[in-house]
Amino acid sequence: MKLIGFAVKVVLTWLMFLWISKVAFDALWFEAWTAAFLLAAVVQVVTAVLLWLLNLMRSVTLSVAARGLTAVVIRFAVPAAGLGFLAGFVGGAHVDAVWPGVVVGGLSVIVPLVALVQHFLTRPKHAAACPVRVGDETLIALGDWGHRIGLAEPVTQELRGTLGRSARVLGASGIVRALCQVDVGGRPLLAAGGDDSAVRLWDPVTGRRERTLTGHRGSVLSLCTLDGPAATLLVSGGADATIRVWDPVTGRQVAKLGHHPGFVRGVAQVPVGGTVLLAAASSDGAVRLLNPADWSLVRLLSGAGGPLQAVCAVETDDRVLVAAAGQDALVHVWDAQTGEHLHAMTGSGQPVYALCHVHFGDRDVLASAGDATGVRLWDPVLGEDLGFLGEHPQERAGRLRTLCETHVGDTLVVIAAGYPAVAEVWTVAADDIAEALQEGGPGDGA
Repeated sequence: MKLIGFAVKVVLTWLMFLWISKVAFDALWFEAWTAAFLLAAVVQVVTAVLLWLLNLMRSVTLSVAARGLTAVVIRFAVPAAGLGFLAGFVGGAHVDAVWPGVVVGGLSVIVPLVALVQHFLTRPKHAAACPVRVGDETLIALGDWGHRIGLAEPVTQELRGTLGRSARVLGASGIVRALCQVDVGGRPLLAAGGDDSAVRLWDPVTGRRERTLTGHRGSVLSLCTLDGPAATLLVSGGADATIRVWDPVTGRQVAKLGHHPGFVRGVAQVPVGGTVLLAAASSDGAVRLLNPADWSLVRLLSGAGGPLQAVCAVETDDRVLVAAAGQDALVHVWDAQTGEHLHAMTGSGQPVYALCHVHFGDRDVLASAGDATGVRLWDPVLGEDLGFLGEHPQERAGRLRTLCETHVGDTLVVIAAGYPAVAEVWTVAADDIAEALQEGGPGDGA
């Protein structure tokens, strides 16, 4: 049905261009068909520029209005470019005038190809991952740009159950960019957000959608739970520069924290002095610690040199740390209690898109991943580089966008996913944890 709808929209858009061309150029020396091809080429060039701007938005803070306008224009320009690929090539070469007929026909082929290839290359296969309890076992939820969430066994990545085709697939519209588990009435539900601006709650056992939370006016980029004194809340950060707080039981929006500076790409709960605060990482390069009692700003953690893509809390024996990373290719660590900027750890010099607190036995380790190859481990207290996951990191995938960890019995499992079609899995047995850390190369790739 989606393919049919797309085709109908493309045909109607092209017919509209032909009608405009006929009315506008009948009195001129241009033939109506030639003018139509010329107009299509202009639209296609504009499409390529807009797609390039959308790609640029991953690392540059733009206003919400600019992003919304660009998205609306692309919604109409891309269908025109798609039909131009076919009609421009076939019809353009048969126009009597060599110029602009043949040239415009060629542009109708080349420009859409470049634009559409670029568009799809900027979409990761997996943009979100998290562990979720399903009955008596823990599975990994993986969201992708195919509008799906797959539930897989952590070590083997074997898909469980059937829904639709050959795997349990939870339906969603748009790229799934954020996932987290939230308990509702004693049942673990899976919260998912993405490019359709909605947060959906799914029952991972039945595959049924329990609730849809609407309110964001842009992509949902981050999700986390927030343990309050009375109940657990669900927090979402979006491309509309807002943070929204939800009651997952009723689906009611509890709070809307607007006027946030830029996209909210990371949210996490941070326990500080007996109070659970909300950490929000934004495109302005700062992390804000907010008090859920009145949502006031408790502390501003600054020092990053570019837009932040991820944030997480690391609880050690004597204090709580906040880690964040992004476009400046550094992993920043702050003391949550004092706000002191402790470390700016540098690795490969490539942007970092994902962070995860990993429990290696009795030691707290920070894992990071991004455009560089492999998953790097850090000591967040000392600011030391502990090496990579796996024995041969140079053979591991790069351009990673999400990290998560879970335990299967005594085995630690770390999942990393992004642009590669298959997620990377590392496993470390409890008996090997100490030795692995000493060698600076924890685990074996599965």
